[in-house]
Amino acid sequence: METLFLRASPSKIFMALAILANAIIIGIQTDMPDVKAWDIVDTIFLVVFTSELVFRMVVSGPRDFLDPMGGEILWNCFDFGIIGIGLLIQPCLSLRSPKATTAEEASPRCFASSDC
Repeated sequence: METLFLRASPSKIFMALAILANAIIIGIQTDMPDVKAWDIVDTIFLVVFTSELVFRMVVSGPRDFLDPMGGEILWNCFDFGIIGIGLLIQPCLSLRSPKATTAEEASPRCFASSDC
């Protein structure tokens, strides 16, 4: 059973604003890929989203979090998948070539390497 905190408007508003801010940043990143701070910004968003997911899992418990009859199962699985992919990709992004400015330029080195 989720606590009142998870269903409260301030926490939902915060996460909605975080998602909106992340979407805006992704749009800006496509126009300005040379900014060196993007890795830090991406990591901050990943930490925020991961923290929220872990908090929801701890508060609701794994049984309720993954309950197939629960009303949030699809969103929980979606969040878990997206954040899981982000956690897998993040170390690879830090291995990219310093000259690489886009994910396409960076990914062949990362995914062809055994370092990831």
